[in-house]
Amino acid sequence: MKFHTSPKQKWIFIAVCIPLFPFITAGLLRLLITWQLDWYTFSGSEITICLALLSFFVAQSLHSCNEILPSSEKEDDRRNATRNYYLLGTFFLVIFVLITIFSTLNSDVAFTAKHFNTQLQVMQSISFIASPIMVLIASRTQETYRLTAKLI
Repeated sequence: MKFHTSPKQKWIFIAVCIPLFPFITAGLLRLLITWQLDWYTFSGSEITICLALLSFFVAQSLHSCNEILPSSEKEDDRRNATRNYYLLGTFFLVIFVLITIFSTLNSDVAFTAKHFNTQLQVMQSISFIASPIMVLIASRTQETYRLTAKLI
């Protein structure tokens, strides 16, 4: 039996679900093992690297998008959107590095006063707040430019 999926469904699966899969899987595993839902169940560093991947996947889809008879205005919009998604991906990579550094310094025995706890929580909060926004923006981008993806 063959399932028929629309290009939008394929794109959402490949460009949105696959990059978010590690975050969701790791969080659910931690939840099942510890039965505790707290700040560390769903990792801020994992969601941040997943958001970077999501941004780069969308940028790549935009970059490889070819329209028949594109207008110069629409082509400029697509190039600007591509650039913005690459910038978002880079931003999330920087946040990932900062979260990793702050969490490592917080866990170090020499920093018993937890000097970087506030910075760590701010960076993680940015990631958690940005995640649903990024998924919505990516879906809207797919609809606007009719992005498609191919399964290998």
